[in-house]
Amino acid sequence: MLVGGFLAAGSIALAWFFGAGVTTVNTYPAPGPTPGSLLFLAFLVTSLAVGAGVIATYGSRYVMDAEMEAAPAGHDSVRSRRRIPQSAIFLGAFGAGLLLTGFALPLTPALGISHGPLPLYIQPSVMWVPATLIGAGIGALGTAIVMFAWARRSSPLSAASWWRRTGRFVAVGTVAVLAITVPCLTVPVGQSFSATLQAYPGEGGALSFTSFPQGALVRGSWQASPTVPVNFTVRGNTYNLTQVGSSGSFNFTATGTPVPLYTFMVSSRLRTTVTFTCDFSAPLWAWPPGEPGAPTNYN
Repeated sequence: MLVGGFLAAGSIALAWFFGAGVTTVNTYPAPGPTPGSLLFLAFLVTSLAVGAGVIATYGSRYVMDAEMEAAPAGHDSVRSRRRIPQSAIFLGAFGAGLLLTGFALPLTPALGISHGPLPLYIQPSVMWVPATLIGAGIGALGTAIVMFAWARRSSPLSAASWWRRTGRFVAVGTVAVLAITVPCLTVPVGQSFSATLQAYPGEGGALSFTSFPQGALVRGSWQASPTVPVNFTVRGNTYNLTQVGSSGSFNFTATGTPVPLYTFMVSSRLRTTVTFTCDFSAPLWAWPPGEPGAPTNYN
């Protein structure tokens, strides 16, 4: 079982880390995934299926041996009933892996995570890949639940033995996957972005830029040290604010496509240091363009 678990987990990790199935060439308009990316994803999904098969087979071996001793192995009805819980365990492990892979691919390090400075992002033209994996994972988990319910009704002792041997571990793993990924994608968490800019006399000033989650309400403040007059500017999609003084505050709702990109600029006739901080609430994993609720307009 441990070998199967490591194989399945390794397949998910490799798909996530290398952006399997969602990597595109860097051209416009955004094409579909490269053939190599899709082949790599197919290989990893196959490895995931093998890992789930190992979990179901070896995690059920002792249960199968006990059943063969308790009932004639040649009876077709006994043999078919014996395969139902094992198939349910396979579908549970495989479905959980597909679901996690589908959730993780839009957040792969190969494409940029969340809303860091100028993040790369998944191309909308390949969003059918994680969507397909999520749909297949939900379908497999639903089928596994139906098969377990069927097994409990037709052969309750057999189903109970499989549940004790492997089923409960698969269920715990699936719940853990959902408990970790769903809140990270949906529950807003307080976050902040800050930077320090140096203003030099006679020069064009300094700037910094970052992107924020789509629709986030950003509240910020800035302070010059030493306290000399400066021009502090914030520019975004439809937002353009300039304040003159030694300190100030601002707020805006992050908008823009494909990501809400904002630029912070300072200039002064005297040398000074300007520090600013932006506070906002958003899920730890931000949906990239192409995901539900995220814009896909590149014009």
